[in-house]
Amino acid sequence: MEKSIGQTQYQELVQWQHPRDSKLTWSYVKHKGPHKSNDRDDCVVVAPIINKDSEPEIVFESHIRPPRMSRANSGITIEPVGGLATDKAANGGLEQNAKRELEEEMGLKVSKMHQPLENIPGDVGAMDGSCSIFVAECEGKVKPKENDESELAIFSVPLKDSIKYLLDATKRGVDVTTVSIIGALNALKELKIQPEFDGAIPKPKLLWSAIDNNPNAMQQDGLAALKRKTEFLPEAAVSKKKPSSFLSKIWGWFKSLFSR
Repeated sequence: MEKSIGQTQYQELVQWQHPRDSKLTWSYVKHKGPHKSNDRDDCVVVAPIINKDSEPEIVFESHIRPPRMSRANSGITIEPVGGLATDKAANGGLEQNAKRELEEEMGLKVSKMHQPLENIPGDVGAMDGSCSIFVAECEGKVKPKENDESELAIFSVPLKDSIKYLLDATKRGVDVTTVSIIGALNALKELKIQPEFDGAIPKPKLLWSAIDNNPNAMQQDGLAALKRKTEFLPEAAVSKKKPSSFLSKIWGWFKSLFSR
C-alpha cells in the first residue's frame, strides 16, 4: 500500500507500507506523468561519440547539483547527456527522446544510434525509475540549444581512456554518475575498442563552458568551486581569457627577452 507525501510536476514522494505488517514502511520517489508505464523506462541517457573516424572521443557534461552542494566536492558532477522521457517525446519513443536531448543539450546530430541498454535502475532504494542508455555516433560541433541552469561545462576525453579518467575523477572527489561508467563501457563494446588503464590520465578537451554564456548564480558557485579542482576539467572552463592589447603584447615580448 502506498500513500503520497508530496509531489512535483514529474516526481512524487510516497510511503510504502507492507500489507501484512504496518510497521514495515519505506519512503521513495516515484516518477509520474502521462509517459509513466511499467514496461517503459522513465529517462534516457546518451553516451555521445565524436571524431569517430580518427580517435573516438566520448563527451561528458559537468553540472553542479544542489543535493550534493554541501559536500566537499561542492556538488560538482560528471555525467552524460540525459533527461526524463517526458510526455513531450512519449509518442516518438525513447530513441527519439534521446536524439532530442542530445540536440538540445549539445547541438550534436546523430549519424548512428546503437541498440540501448534498457531497464538500468538509478538508486534502487530511493526511487522507482529506470533508464535506457544509448551510444550515439555524432557529427557537428557542440553548441547547446537550451540553457540548463546547472550546467558548467561540456568536454571530451579519448574513449579508450574514459574508464581510467572516470575512476581517477571518482578517487579525487568528483561525483561521477553510475550511468557515465556504464555508458562508457557500452561505447567501448559497441565500437570494439579496448580500454586502456595504464599511463597518464588524459586531460579533458573543453568543448563548451558556462563562463562564456552569462552564468547564473548557481553556475557561478560551481565555476568558483572548479577553480580549486582544475584537474577534473579543462582550465579554460573556469578562466575567461581577455584578449591582450598591442601594448601588453610588446611588454610580453620584452619580458621574454630578459628571461632568456
